[in-house]
Amino acid sequence: MPATDLHVTTEEKPPTNQSRWFFICGVFAAVIAIFGFMMHFQFFHDDAYITLRYAQHWLRGDGIVFNTTERVEGYTSFFHLALVSGAAKLVGGVNNLPLITQGIGLLAFGGICAIIAFVLKPSTTQLNYSPRALLLLLIPTNLSLIAWSLGGLETTLYTALLMLLTYQFSNTPDSSSLSTKRINRLGILLAIITMTRPEALLFVGITGLFLLLPHGLKSPQWKQLSILVLSFLVVWLPYFLWRWNYYGDPFPNTYYVKMDTDLITRLRNGFHYLHTYARIAPFILPLGIVTGLLALTRIRATDHSQHHQAQSLFYMLSVASVGTLYVCYTGGDHMPAYRFFVPLVPIYGWLLAQSLPIVIPSLVNRHAGLLYVCCMGLICMQSVWSNQKMRDAQHIDPAASVGRDIGMWIQQNLPAHSTIALNTAGSTPFFAPQHRFIDMLGLNDRHIAHREIKERRTWMQQFPGHGKGDGQYVLKRQPDYIILGPAQGLPANPEFVDSQQVVWFLSDQELAETEEFHKHYQLRKAQFLGASGLQRTFVYYQRKATNHAPQEN
Repeated sequence: MPATDLHVTTEEKPPTNQSRWFFICGVFAAVIAIFGFMMHFQFFHDDAYITLRYAQHWLRGDGIVFNTTERVEGYTSFFHLALVSGAAKLVGGVNNLPLITQGIGLLAFGGICAIIAFVLKPSTTQLNYSPRALLLLLIPTNLSLIAWSLGGLETTLYTALLMLLTYQFSNTPDSSSLSTKRINRLGILLAIITMTRPEALLFVGITGLFLLLPHGLKSPQWKQLSILVLSFLVVWLPYFLWRWNYYGDPFPNTYYVKMDTDLITRLRNGFHYLHTYARIAPFILPLGIVTGLLALTRIRATDHSQHHQAQSLFYMLSVASVGTLYVCYTGGDHMPAYRFFVPLVPIYGWLLAQSLPIVIPSLVNRHAGLLYVCCMGLICMQSVWSNQKMRDAQHIDPAASVGRDIGMWIQQNLPAHSTIALNTAGSTPFFAPQHRFIDMLGLNDRHIAHREIKERRTWMQQFPGHGKGDGQYVLKRQPDYIILGPAQGLPANPEFVDSQQVVWFLSDQELAETEEFHKHYQLRKAQFLGASGLQRTFVYYQRKATNHAPQEN
């Protein structure tokens, strides 16, 4: 596809067949998206409540903290946290934080659709084929994207921001001719993206490299790179220095928890995460990267005049490849619906939509309708050609559901300002805001996060974010209550150490093996009807030295 396809003036109108197919694909995408939102309507992940607890404290004037007087950065996205807190301050209030974070996800989903409609311009050289129409089919219908629009985390917001950056930059006919004003906007946008997810620094580097070398190694554009870097640093550097001073670490606490696993284990988990995602419909990852590579190879081999189009393809391939490899390097994610690949879905889609006219021009020119129909078929296959990781996003995260009921019970029945050690650090602390919590997995505890773990002792330690713990440290803090295992708790039986049927973490195992724990803590159980309407059995340990007996319901 010629470079002019990407860069037409707003006065040029697309051919009639393009408009018709754009409308048909838009209607189909809307139907599938509605169906997808109905499938995932109940989905909300427990980790979202971690960010919301920080928002609780911020709105109440306690600072951006998990517990008052304890400064630890257990969230990952400051920009998302600021948006949620600001919206709650203006319109929603603390009690509506879950609805507000879902609302931001839905608005970001709408922004993704708007980028397809307005940032990409219609083709003027193809009679029937429209890259915008194919993108409408591929992106808003993606069930992973739809699920995480409701999941409560920053995933969809980050996706929309990264999509806006890459689509705008790849839409530029010649990056060497960018105005100072536009480069400043790109730098500010990169800073906001990096404040949304810290790994976006990778894309700062890629964008800066392509801005420096728009024509290869000859005639580097140092002035333009300097403008981009300065505009980026004006926004990002004060934020970085503030958070380092405020929390005391250069990286979020989550980094120390998740990246301490040995490299071989991370790579094994990461490539398993990759190949299981690549094998589910609509196969957007392998199709996007393979067609992008084929198109770039063909352009460079046969048509040297299409330099700008080759640069756009090379840029998007670089973003897709580096982003994909980084996901593998981190070990992937334990959450449903392939959260870490969602921000790359628009990149994979762009590569497929822009590469097809180059790789198979005869099909695109003569049988564009067949191409759209085949794409619709792949999209419909999502509901059947799937796996358990995708199906888990069709209901609320069990930890969030149970943890909400447990948190409400704690708030109503345990004395205020109790200290409680637990592993479910999202929903339970959020719904028990009058209490202090020790996060035994370390996401919100600096000591546990920085502990070096030399061997895996429990089955659950193989999953990202579940490898840390410190039973002795927990005992030294003398919590009033300890909840072992999952949100509803488990008894301290070391025999469960290798079982896959129970949730068992390192702190739990170390506590269960310690005589001091059994000497000072006694097992208690409570049965109650949760707010979810389900009967709950809550198993926890109470410190014998405390008079904090639970109140009667």
